[in-house]
Amino acid sequence: MIIFILGKPNSGKGTQAIMVEEKYKMTHIDSGKNLRSWVAREDNYITRKVNETMDKGEFVPIAIATKLWMDTLLTTKEHENILFEGAPRKYFEAEIITEYFNWLGEKPSVFFIDIPDQEVLHRSAIRTYCPKCNKTYSSVLNPGITVCEDDQTPLQVRDDDKEEVVQNRLKVFYNEVQPSLDFFKERGMLHTIDGVGSVEEVFKRLDDMITQLM
Repeated sequence: MIIFILGKPNSGKGTQAIMVEEKYKMTHIDSGKNLRSWVAREDNYITRKVNETMDKGEFVPIAIATKLWMDTLLTTKEHENILFEGAPRKYFEAEIITEYFNWLGEKPSVFFIDIPDQEVLHRSAIRTYCPKCNKTYSSVLNPGITVCEDDQTPLQVRDDDKEEVVQNRLKVFYNEVQPSLDFFKERGMLHTIDGVGSVEEVFKRLDDMITQLM
């Protein structure tokens, strides 16, 4: 089973991906997390450029994104369950990864967690994170928490959660991600999930759809 989970910024795709990973025991490829881990681990001209690009709410070049996927994909076993979170994003990425899995005789299922743009802005305004372990918190769901529960690190607001950056991320979504969603829709691979509601409500919608496709 191959699953792609896509969504607008702050759509909750990360939380849903973790729940899917745990239930179905999948290899989880998180593009954003992989990029941030790489930037934190290595300090060179390329990683600094990647960090600068992400801070603007923009996407890194396709060559970098695909390299990070393939580092994992080339070590997977036959018929291994694989979950992509937040990828593929660009149209050409969608073509590349679909061609790869078709070559393996696999047809990915693509789930788009859909929320209104205003909800995107609202969620970014109430979110903080731990810069040490990357765990995220909501001031609505976790009121009064100012340090990470796991390592006691003071929570911060991500640069890419600042309003002007989120507005830009939405523009990037419509310019870059929407064409890839159209690519998947044309091929009967796309399934849209209402992302408004509690984490449990959204997961039930997503899980019900996965179950129907299995």
